[in-house]
Amino acid sequence: MITLKILSWEDRFEKITNITDTKFLPFSDKIEIEEYIAKDLILKQRVILKLIKIDEDPDIVSLAQYLWHYEISLNQRASNNSKGNSLLKLLHAQRDEEKGVYVIVTEYSGPSLRDLLMDHDESEDSIFFNNFLRSSDKKKILWEAIYKLAEGLYALHFSGLIHRNISLDTIYFDSEAYQQGEKEIFKIGDFNWSIYLCSLSNVFTDDLSSELIKDNYHFFRAPECLPSTLLEFETSGETYQSDLFSLGLVISFLILGIEDIEKYTNSQLKDRPKLYEEIYLMLENFNGYPLEKEILLKLVCVDVEERFQNINDLMNRMRELLNIFKHNFIEESRLPINFNLERNSPLLRQISNILNISIDAILEEPDEFLSFEFKNCILLLTNDLKFPLYAKGSSGTYYKFGKAFKRSNLSQIRSFLPNQELNLELKTIQIGIIKEFYWLDREGSCPYSRWEEIFRNATSQIKELQIEKDPEIKKRERWLKTIKIIGNAEKEIEKKKILNYQCIYDSLNDETKRKNNKREVIIQVFDEEEKELFSNIINEAESGLFELLDTDNLFEPFKRKRVWKVIEITEGSRNNTQLILEGDIRNHEVPENGFIRSWDLKNTIFLLKRKRQIIQDLENNEYLLNAILNPASTHTYFEKYDKNNLVSFIYYTNPIFLLQGPPGTGKTYTATKLIKYSLQKDPFSRILIASKEHSALDDLLIKCQEIISETSIYPTPKLVRLISPERELKYSPNSIPFQHFITNITKMYLKQLYDWIPLNNIHEKLSDEIKSIVNNELDSPSREWINLIKESSNLIFCTTTTSYLKELEFSTQNFDLVIIEEAGKTYPSELFKPIQLGNKWVLIGDQNQLPPFRIKDINRIIDRLLDDIEDIEREKESFDPKDFTKLKKEVKENLTIFNSIFNIFKEVRQSFKGEENRKSCDTLLNQWRLPSKISKMISTTFYDQEFYQEIDDPVDFIIEPTNFRDRQLIWVNIPSDRGFKEQRKGFKLYNNSEIRVIKTLLSRLKIGPNHFPFKLVILSPYKEQVERLKNQLPTYLPNLKGINIKNCCFTVDGFQGQEADLVIISLVRNNFNPIAKDAWGFVPESERLNVMFSRAKKTNIIIGCLDLCLAYKNDPFMEKFIKIVEFIQSYGKIINLNEVID
Repeated sequence: MITLKILSWEDRFEKITNITDTKFLPFSDKIEIEEYIAKDLILKQRVILKLIKIDEDPDIVSLAQYLWHYEISLNQRASNNSKGNSLLKLLHAQRDEEKGVYVIVTEYSGPSLRDLLMDHDESEDSIFFNNFLRSSDKKKILWEAIYKLAEGLYALHFSGLIHRNISLDTIYFDSEAYQQGEKEIFKIGDFNWSIYLCSLSNVFTDDLSSELIKDNYHFFRAPECLPSTLLEFETSGETYQSDLFSLGLVISFLILGIEDIEKYTNSQLKDRPKLYEEIYLMLENFNGYPLEKEILLKLVCVDVEERFQNINDLMNRMRELLNIFKHNFIEESRLPINFNLERNSPLLRQISNILNISIDAILEEPDEFLSFEFKNCILLLTNDLKFPLYAKGSSGTYYKFGKAFKRSNLSQIRSFLPNQELNLELKTIQIGIIKEFYWLDREGSCPYSRWEEIFRNATSQIKELQIEKDPEIKKRERWLKTIKIIGNAEKEIEKKKILNYQCIYDSLNDETKRKNNKREVIIQVFDEEEKELFSNIINEAESGLFELLDTDNLFEPFKRKRVWKVIEITEGSRNNTQLILEGDIRNHEVPENGFIRSWDLKNTIFLLKRKRQIIQDLENNEYLLNAILNPASTHTYFEKYDKNNLVSFIYYTNPIFLLQGPPGTGKTYTATKLIKYSLQKDPFSRILIASKEHSALDDLLIKCQEIISETSIYPTPKLVRLISPERELKYSPNSIPFQHFITNITKMYLKQLYDWIPLNNIHEKLSDEIKSIVNNELDSPSREWINLIKESSNLIFCTTTTSYLKELEFSTQNFDLVIIEEAGKTYPSELFKPIQLGNKWVLIGDQNQLPPFRIKDINRIIDRLLDDIEDIEREKESFDPKDFTKLKKEVKENLTIFNSIFNIFKEVRQSFKGEENRKSCDTLLNQWRLPSKISKMISTTFYDQEFYQEIDDPVDFIIEPTNFRDRQLIWVNIPSDRGFKEQRKGFKLYNNSEIRVIKTLLSRLKIGPNHFPFKLVILSPYKEQVERLKNQLPTYLPNLKGINIKNCCFTVDGFQGQEADLVIISLVRNNFNPIAKDAWGFVPESERLNVMFSRAKKTNIIIGCLDLCLAYKNDPFMEKFIKIVEFIQSYGKIINLNEVID
């Protein structure tokens, strides 16, 4: 692919042939339309270039452009929909201010159906089209192509667009797709006509609107869109059903082979009702499948109420028709069946239990059972040649069907459980429907039946499905399977929080203990292994409420009458933990042996359900899947790579770009520049900014607010922060994020509207009316106003897991750009929901910093899940050990999904021309935060290359203690003596001696006057140490004016993405353990070390036992940690404790 710097649309699109035809385009003296076949110099393909010039009212240019952008956005959403492959892709759309034209560029796929049906020339397209019409399997190919057209229409309707102009002129034949055996041989085009008809004309004059519509009363417009004087019923105007009527007429021309096309297309308005009726009668006499005729008649019905109600209804019926073609679907009234009629038969016993009838009754009247269980039975496909069919009976029992002891005209049945016989690999492919079965002895004579035909068809379908799939399809299916396994692991890790208990006391049975309608129970919980897990659950439970239930089903509904509050926790005998719980006297009976779960799991379960849906939606998002898995063939680069102009390069790279931002290299700054650049290019752009962490999101919002306030973008972009009401309470009303919460920003805009003072008297009445409407909304805006502001906002900020994403999914507009910040910390289920809401995506993160939360626990669960899957797969003949090992590897890789996609994109081959350096991912290497020595330590330890230093080192930052002066890296060495050892509270670690050292150090610090004010932070890998630091350190010190020390204490994990001038790190660990992993726990993990040592803008002070590090110098587990220590020994300063504490 050749890449080119785009200066304007004229540079990119080279006109070839003028195809402007006023006969089939709406036209007026206020609209000028030019249409060309052109060459896209970037994509090297033919395109349709359309230029639309409209005389605009200068007062409403902004509104016109907003509506233009609105419809273009919906258009892009439709094209990106997995069902939008039959739509001609919109490649480019813009408003050229200088020339005063709207520019629309779409793919060129071939001639229109009108051209092919009317012009019988010898062009290549015409030859292929005629070959198609004469082919023996024309009907099957035609309906498959029509179904794809319906999918395209679905994509438009789902995106909020009505086509309004479906006709023989706007559906095109793609001969290349036909030759390749693809199903999308017809393409829907020119739906961009609706953009300027619906949007632009509506904001000009009524004369213009009526003039446009008048000239477009073409034959294929639905009758409800015609003047009401022509029809016997009242017209309703354009609806989604209007598109269905238009599509039905086009299909009718193809199916019926109507030759005199001009008779209809050139007809007068007054003749339309008669002609519509004529086509309807032709279809009634059409000799096709009954279902085929039913679909066509329901499409072209003049009465809207008798038509298909929506595109989904149409597609459902089409799928049934395609099953008839594809799977030789058989409908049969009556067929014989056999099962063992013996009293000890397992099947009869099961039937007897399920249906609550005696075995004798079944033995006496087997047909009665068959009549109840299998009335109108639908047969579906398995993947087993011995039992190729299955069905679900009326009782809910599953049955498999196979030949009855080599008799091809008789079937035997056996019951089975789907979750136990996984080798059947049940499909949803329907093979036939049988109205009823009758029992037949397998030893007796059997009349002719269609079982032989049914089994032959089924086994043929199975063998076809078992044929080696296309490598690309296999790659996609494997990748999706890995994502599902990770999703299941996320569910299982939450299920681990449901723990066993035994009830040893219930005051309900003790009248002496009853008081104030309260009830007390004592339960005994689990064994030693689960103690730490339960301890964490207790500490993290914000509500303090727990539920006692009789099932460990994670999705069991929560009930208030099962809720208990923990009053006391005590250690019982034999390593058990006892809980004293208090609840309402009316609570449900407490199971003697049951399960306990935190009430806080309620929100988590809602989130898990959303995540499950996200993965299901991903399977259908072909556009996104191709962008991830096939970057070389799907990514386009409209600029040459230039590291000095990276923002522009990212903007012109479609549809996805990944940016790795090591500490201090400016990834947040790059994100804000990209947002600014996008808004400057198009002030009406809608951008979604999502992050796993609230802190990173707020930081980006503040920086965006600053950069936008300094830029003259008109109209001024609106910024909205979506956040839960509970989380809102944690913010100060004076903070910038708080001011942008959706309710607060709505109040601000309503206040501006209320305070509006018209510039002339003409609008005074309007102003009074606005005041009367808005007055009651000022203090508590209604949902309608909130949604209106949300829909009209340019920048939406939210977390990757917020429930607001579900609301945004049903927004009327797609996002032009989705930016995911801290993408390296997201699981696939957290990443793909916000991504699916946009047309273009930029993922920003750093795979060398902290991974997704609890990744170790998820890894352990994945290992168990993979073992279970392997046990099942080994039972199949097709099992390939090497292939399964590859699957295991890919699951682990996709667990850190940002890193996985980054590695895929790195493999994209560069252009054969060296100067055309194409990239879909990049790493920032310019250092803007870290001083030189810290920068060198981080870059060489974690990135295997040095950063380019862009800033000077600080001078005279720390003045005292004097041995700290001008040092960037200082390690205060804590002795390994017993008096300095770590302490433990249950499973929580802390070190009081390090807290005392920090307290003394803070009191002795003197900062250079030129560095005030400065930011201080005290970090520790351990939460308990942070809590004790907050409790034991003073709030203020006279030498550190303006700094609230207690507010400066954070965990390492909680401070990722943030920075401070001075960072003090308390490592905590100090013990005699001979094994490195036991001695240091999770501290030496590479990603955590990277975050911990890269927060300082000026000086890093580490408080810890140096000997405990060096004791494991040759242990691979300590590799990165030892590199850090050796670097500090060489380029920093090691200070003994007695130099700090006199």
